[in-house]
This record gives sequence, C-alpha cells and structure tokens, in this order.
Amino acid sequence: MKMNRSLLFLLLPLFAIQVFAQSDYQLQIYNAYLTSDLEKWKQVLTDMEDEQAPSVRNQTNLLNAYYGYIGKCIDLEQLESAKTAEKKAQELCNNLIDKEGEIGLLLAYRSALLAYRAHIDPIEMPFLGPKSISDAEKALNLIPENPLIHYMWGNIKYYAPEVAGGSKSEAIENYEKALTLMDKQLEIWDHNWLYPGLLKALHLAYQDNNQPKKAAQIGRMLDNLD
Repeated sequence: MKMNRSLLFLLLPLFAIQVFAQSDYQLQIYNAYLTSDLEKWKQVLTDMEDEQAPSVRNQTNLLNAYYGYIGKCIDLEQLESAKTAEKKAQELCNNLIDKEGEIGLLLAYRSALLAYRAHIDPIEMPFLGPKSISDAEKALNLIPENPLIHYMWGNIKYYAPEVAGGSKSEAIENYEKALTLMDKQLEIWDHNWLYPGLLKALHLAYQDNNQPKKAAQIGRMLDNLD
C-alpha cells in the first residue's frame, strides 16, 4: 500500500527532528562522560524519558545512556545514584525484551546491569554473577561482531576474580576486539561515550598487565579526543 505523498512530507520533518534529537542526546552524553558531569547526564536521561511515544530504537538508546551513567556513578562512588538508575534500567531492559527488541543487544545490556547490581551489592554476587555470564555468552553467540558485547565481556573478564573465570589477558583480548570493530565503524561510534569508555578500560588493563607501551599508545588516543 502506497503512502499518501502529502502524508509522507508531513512525517519526514518529524523523523528528522527525532533523529536530530537522538544525535544531540548522544553528543551531550559524550561530553558529560568526558567531564564526569553526572548532573548533566541525569538531565539528558530525564529529557529522553520525557519524549512522547518513544520508539523501541530510542528506548534502546535510553538504555545505553543509563548503562553509561550507572558505570560513571560507580566510578565516582555515587552508589545510591547508581542503585536507583540500575533499577530503572533493568525495568526498561525487560520491557524492551518483552517488545521483542534486538535480543542479542538487550541480553548484553541485561548482563552488564546484573554485573553492576552485583558490584553495588556484593552479597548478591553468587546469585547474579552466573546470570550475568549466561546472558553475556548468549549475546556473544547472537551478535559476535558487535563491539558492545566484546566491551562488556571484557569488563566481566577484567573484574571477575580468577576463581570465577576472571582473566586480565582475556579481558584485553575482548577490549582489543571491540576497539578494532569500533574503528571500522567510526561513523557510528564517533562522539559516542562508549568509545572513550572502551579506551579508558583498555588503558587501565594494559597498565595492570604491565604493558606500558600499549598503555601509552591508548593514553595518547584519549588525549586526542575532542
């Protein structure tokens, strides 16, 4: 069935506004990440939540924004803020799974959120850890060429104790894989907070693994971000 041409011209500006708004949110979050401005990031989350009739894609973008915000809260030891945001993000993630969104991507986010919750409340680690790993493994099988899952899998390997499967070398392998995939799609990942987030994770991993030359190389890449 052909869409009425006049209706199409009415819808195109609306679509353009939505796309611009999402790209503007991404840039604001990117800058908030670089400056560790949690208040600015929180305001962007509110603006994204206030959108009327958001699409599944936009809600997935919101989930990504929450994922980054929670991690930054944890980094800055704002654990109560992280806990509140994690609950909202988990509910959003489950709703998107019910709506049959991109299941591989959503499993990756759910895995990361479970890992965050375990970090915030370590007493739940024995219960949440295996669930997080299970979701990550499923996601890796579904979207093996998506850099996000390699970034998340790297985090799991980096922060998990060795008795639970943690491995600094495996973490680095996954971070490197994620970076290679992102560099092939810079038009997608440019000014996305995940890119500097990955660089910082890889920089730290190289330092901890006694690889100063590689750490210095990543450090220069971080210094050149704008």
